[in-house]
Amino acid sequence: MRNTIALCALVLVLVPASALAQGRPGADSKANKDEAALKLFDKAMNGDYLDVNLEAAEKKLKNALWLCKKNHCSDQTLGKLHMGLATVHGLGQQKPDVAAIDFEHALDADPNVTTLGEFSSPAFDAAFKKAKKAAKLAGKKKPKKPEPEPEPEPEPVEPVEKPETTKPVPAEPAPKASGSDDKKDEGAPLTKTITLETSGYIDNDATEVLSPSLRFAVADEVEGWGIGAGFLVDVVTSASADIVATASPKWTDKRYVPELDGHFKIDDTTISLAGGASVESDYIAGNGSVGVSTDLRQKTITPSLSYGFGYNQAGRKGTPYSVYQRTFHSHTFQLDSTFVLDKATIFVPALTSSLEFGDSAKPYRWVPTFRPGAALVPGESLDRVNKLRTNIVLEERVPQTRQRFALAGLLAHRFSGVTLRFDERLYVDSWGLKGSTTDVMLPIDVSSGFRLWPHLRFHAQTGVGFWKLAYEAKQIPGGVEVSGLRAGDRELGPLLGATFGAGFRAGSDTVGVTVTADAVYTRFLEQLYITERIAGFGSATLEAKF
Repeated sequence: MRNTIALCALVLVLVPASALAQGRPGADSKANKDEAALKLFDKAMNGDYLDVNLEAAEKKLKNALWLCKKNHCSDQTLGKLHMGLATVHGLGQQKPDVAAIDFEHALDADPNVTTLGEFSSPAFDAAFKKAKKAAKLAGKKKPKKPEPEPEPEPEPVEPVEKPETTKPVPAEPAPKASGSDDKKDEGAPLTKTITLETSGYIDNDATEVLSPSLRFAVADEVEGWGIGAGFLVDVVTSASADIVATASPKWTDKRYVPELDGHFKIDDTTISLAGGASVESDYIAGNGSVGVSTDLRQKTITPSLSYGFGYNQAGRKGTPYSVYQRTFHSHTFQLDSTFVLDKATIFVPALTSSLEFGDSAKPYRWVPTFRPGAALVPGESLDRVNKLRTNIVLEERVPQTRQRFALAGLLAHRFSGVTLRFDERLYVDSWGLKGSTTDVMLPIDVSSGFRLWPHLRFHAQTGVGFWKLAYEAKQIPGGVEVSGLRAGDRELGPLLGATFGAGFRAGSDTVGVTVTADAVYTRFLEQLYITERIAGFGSATLEAKF
């Protein structure tokens, strides 16, 4: 069974990924040389810039200039690319001194270059007019020089752009050394990304989790394809009340999570594929997904649809699956769309539906029973609980099917140096559970290489319809009468939760370190033993692109 799940996940991703690698077209014709650079310009300005992903927009524009260095683009294309950088630096990142250098480069390439229409403002236009006037005056005063002798080509640190005079701009991607494949050299460089992350969790219920992970991805931004692979390990140590209740000692387990994914683009349509697995000593899961999205109305509307399948097999540690197992599978559908409301605002509504079939009860979860009419309150003392409970302990039992539905929305707006991100999610399912989650994040650009953000999250939910503070066991002729459905999982009961945290990212668009820390408080409104949980979650991530 394990081999079958892993093989399905591998086939799901690797087959289309290998086809992508073999089917990448070249850009050999002279007409394609400007076209490839302008493709990156379009992705940068109509995609990343409108999505307030300024670092990605800047990188695509610099990659386009690298292409022009290799392929000798027209003056008009060079001017447009430099004007794009001026827009990102001046309007997006609020760096007028860097934008002034971009203006110079744009005018050097094309004296007739103009600002980019909707990507502009009165102050930005005024700054450009001032730069244009200064360029004309400098041209009149500049004495005519004799034709210079040929000079050796400088090191490719800042291709296309002239040397800086005031504030340095990050270097462009360097071309390959001479002697490499010329055909590959003419394309935009592949973006390779390595991500190392370590996250940890701890709470006052004696549960500790440490999760190191590694991910590698490669993408061609011109051709619109990419593939990635990741591997995560969870080391879980627990001695929580849920485990101790089964007379089990403190235990440690490991979970292994391999993942593969890929995407490719056909005109304005992107198709994505992903697959993965999760393997523990007593639990095996496999999943796969496929999605499609398309750009409409000059990329101001991007609807997408995805489908995911999951298979889960739960057992008990040390017991063969042939002796004991519980299985369930799920089908998940998601429909969403990204709307670019203006040059600084996006809105992403999403509708998710998940259908689950099978036995999803926790194998280690045992539910105590009590005498009929036992008057218990949340957080009841242990002595009173022991006095009113019976000697009958039952396994958790939940419905064999479950339909989940969620309506979510993301609103992000870019202010001057600050981005407001607001997420809201409403949830309901066929078990009667209803919930609301609100998440707010405020990334603040302290400098070009440092960003920090506060993070707030609030969650509230009702319990499932069959949730009870105390399940009764009633003696009847010939046996005992108990509830057919019963749950001991606190996450299925009514609760309130709040998360307070912060994070920061330091570095450039090629190398960066991200650190986050969150404190999580959960109040269980209808629980006998544990009425609150205090937890901490943190992560440290190192990302490098080359």
